[in-house]
Amino acid sequence: LKGARIGDAVYEVERAYPNVKVEPCEIPDPGCKVASFDRNFKQLGYSGNFVGMYADSAAKLRPGSVVELGGRRYTVESLAAETPEQKSSLRPVRYVYFTEGLQATVRDGAVWRKVTKEPEEGHDDHRVVIWYDFNAQVVTEIPLFG
Repeated sequence: LKGARIGDAVYEVERAYPNVKVEPCEIPDPGCKVASFDRNFKQLGYSGNFVGMYADSAAKLRPGSVVELGGRRYTVESLAAETPEQKSSLRPVRYVYFTEGLQATVRDGAVWRKVTKEPEEGHDDHRVVIWYDFNAQVVTEIPLFG
């Protein structure tokens, strides 16, 4: 099932093993960096309720996603539209807005990561964990029993 679409993989496992609980889990986010295209934000950092992120990294976020930044967690409220002139190091930058205000000034290069669901603790013979990539929506590992 590695490489299969996550929805198809869940369906196939549930069909083959009707007595198991299938637990799809997004692969843990290794982290990305805050970025700016605006000179003021590059110099002073962000201090409101939003930060700039590279668009390709921000693509894994949706309203309601939780981001860990500077040791604190923030809930994504919305993502600004991507525009061609908003670039840093030739990569498009998008503003990501949070429901909470930033607790400290955040500067370019600060590492953020999307908080992903972890499998339930402990071993369970009636559970299959399926790891998948959020953006591609494909299974990244062979599903694991337990």
